[in-house]
Amino acid sequence: MLFRSLPILAIRRMRGNWRLLSSVVVGTIVAATVLSATAIYADAIRDLGLDFAFEASERTELDVQITQGNVSIRPESYEASRQRIEAAVAASLRSSLDEVIRQGSSATFFPSGPGGMFDADDDDRPRANLRFRDGIEQHVQLVAGSSAPQAAAGWAGAIPVVIGAETAQRNGLSLGERLDLHPFWDEEIAPLQVEIVGIVEPVDLADPYWGGDPYVVDDRERTWQTFILLVPRETLFGAALERLPSLRAFYADRYIVELERLNARNAEPVANSLRSLQGRLAVSESNVTVRTELIRVLEDFDERLFFVRIPLFVL
Repeated sequence: MLFRSLPILAIRRMRGNWRLLSSVVVGTIVAATVLSATAIYADAIRDLGLDFAFEASERTELDVQITQGNVSIRPESYEASRQRIEAAVAASLRSSLDEVIRQGSSATFFPSGPGGMFDADDDDRPRANLRFRDGIEQHVQLVAGSSAPQAAAGWAGAIPVVIGAETAQRNGLSLGERLDLHPFWDEEIAPLQVEIVGIVEPVDLADPYWGGDPYVVDDRERTWQTFILLVPRETLFGAALERLPSLRAFYADRYIVELERLNARNAEPVANSLRSLQGRLAVSESNVTVRTELIRVLEDFDERLFFVRIPLFVL
């Protein structure tokens, strides 16, 4: 009789504790839900924080700009050098590289009229630079004339160039006008003669293409005037270099970052890789400089993220 009553007592006791058991079951489910939701919430907070950091920064300053100054123009090595640099930048950005815009400007010339000479004693004498920029034809509109044709090696006559409308207006330059460009580095070298075949103006300087630089087509006003003479890359590496073998250049390449591909998980490794990029490039490239605000933004974000993690860990 005693043994028969034991199961009944056990059942009655379990029935008496059903509220406690239900609380344990419900608490376990709630704890598991909170635990899994915390991980999702943490990821969302981190990505939102990174987006906010990007929005608080000037968009064009987050791109990677790589410059090289006073570089000998060597067409045969230019492409090889660009490929090495682009590969290094792409590896640092972890698949977030969007587009590359290349620009090259010649060393400074002192312009004069055909057969004329510049005043060497005048510190405010005009300057001039030949310049190419990838895709610029799609971002400027012709005011007069035409685009400059490619003047490869063997080109006969004056080298065709395009100037900005603002520069033309400030200096009274017009279509068909010719200029003699005297190399600043050697007054004994015969000047390079160019002819203005087109006048252009930028379509929209707020376009990310310009990288926030309003002086690509028309240089800033100083006590002296600077003529930016736009030419195709083939002209700078062709007819211009053929006539002036000692010609040197300044390269400024912009690597546009696709910010949507950066997230909280790859922010730190990308910042670390970009920080060491200049040192790695200096091994194979001369006079190279890397500039980007992306490193600072990613590092600041990672530092703030540390303090966000503390309450999440407590939860």
